[in-house]
Amino acid sequence: MNVKIALIVLIIAIELLVALEVALGLLFGFGNPLIYVADEQIGYLLAPEQRTRRFGRRIQINQFSQRSQAISPKREPSTLGVLLLGDSIANRGWWTDQDKTISSMIQLVRYLISTITAFSKPVLKRICSHQHQSKFN
Repeated sequence: MNVKIALIVLIIAIELLVALEVALGLLFGFGNPLIYVADEQIGYLLAPEQRTRRFGRRIQINQFSQRSQAISPKREPSTLGVLLLGDSIANRGWWTDQDKTISSMIQLVRYLISTITAFSKPVLKRICSHQHQSKFN
């Protein structure tokens, strides 16, 4: 009888551990850590081209081992390049979601400004032409 109870307790404990392992992997991203590679000049850096979730936050490493989406080696002439220097503070902390890093926020602001500008140009032209016509009428 005691052996049966001990076996049942052991099975329940194993099932709970398996459930905990699965939950930690799915909910917090454990089991899928970022990988670092050795570098002769700086010691260690993040391996290029990684995407993972840690603690529910999306983290993306580009082809240059930077915390960003992929970057084209040659940029368009109309593209504004911004260099951000710093450690994890430049990204608002290491475990910050990809969309909330400073570089992503700068891209969002730039996109919003270009969208507003593109939308407002025709409207401003109409307003200006309407005001110009009404002065002479």
